[in-house]
Amino acid sequence: TGGSSSSKAGTATSAPSLSAVALQKRREAAQSRIEPLLQELFRLHDLKSNGVLEEEELIKINEKVAVLHYGREAVDKDENRKKYTAIFREQLDPEGRPVPFKVFRDYMQEVLSATDPNPEAQVMMLEQFIEEAKNARNAFRFPSLVSESDEPFIPPEIAAARPRPTMADRVAGDEASVHQSRASRGGYPGQQLPHQPPADSRQTSKMSKMSTTSKQPQAPDARQQSTASQAVPLPFQKGEPVQVWSNSKNSWRDGRVLEVFPRACEAEGFAVPAGTLKVTFDKGTVKWIMPGQSQQLRRRPDS
Repeated sequence: TGGSSSSKAGTATSAPSLSAVALQKRREAAQSRIEPLLQELFRLHDLKSNGVLEEEELIKINEKVAVLHYGREAVDKDENRKKYTAIFREQLDPEGRPVPFKVFRDYMQEVLSATDPNPEAQVMMLEQFIEEAKNARNAFRFPSLVSESDEPFIPPEIAAARPRPTMADRVAGDEASVHQSRASRGGYPGQQLPHQPPADSRQTSKMSKMSTTSKQPQAPDARQQSTASQAVPLPFQKGEPVQVWSNSKNSWRDGRVLEVFPRACEAEGFAVPAGTLKVTFDKGTVKWIMPGQSQQLRRRPDS
């Protein structure tokens, strides 16, 4: 009887417990999910859908992640570019050339293993990365989150479904985004702020004459259609230094005019009305100034 009892005890000790077996099965199941999750993450980063990951794609998608986390004007695009250019060239390709999935997979597996060798934890990390990449990719749908340099990287499925908006839609989206994310800080075009510099009287007079017809929009008639292509005089020229009113920072910012549109046209997929200006300030922030907004949003720097 004693020998039989000893034999049973030995068997129990050598056989793996049920919990250990279940744990091993879970880890094997998690391991089998890592490869398809990496493929999905690569697909989301491949904004052009051409089967390779480009350096600029890595920069752009992480720029959108940062914008969604911190707001458009809070993101330093130059720093973001430096960071992800360095990652791409140190970890993926030293010359910045596009890389296939295998290179991306090998790098990501190193990152995952260094963070946590447990396959279940790696699956959780990949699922989080994928959700962030999905949100970043989806950000290209919204004009208020898209800049001029994003155009070549707008995912095909988004580009195909995008309606043809007007530039007024884009400006309205920019303003709505600023008000929603910075409402507590106050300040918007047209609001009288204590530290807002007074408008130059000569400029105000000039602008009021230019915008007389735009203050009372009417249905187009034959006379209006015949003059629609006529150039609108603008007080600023391309390349000219200006100061731009920043809603989020509630102050004037030094900038310059990127482009002027004296005639109605189409630019960057938008219908641009005559009299529009495109300006930049604060390390690459771009703002479109619509007709009638000039004296509210910018002024010439003192000379």
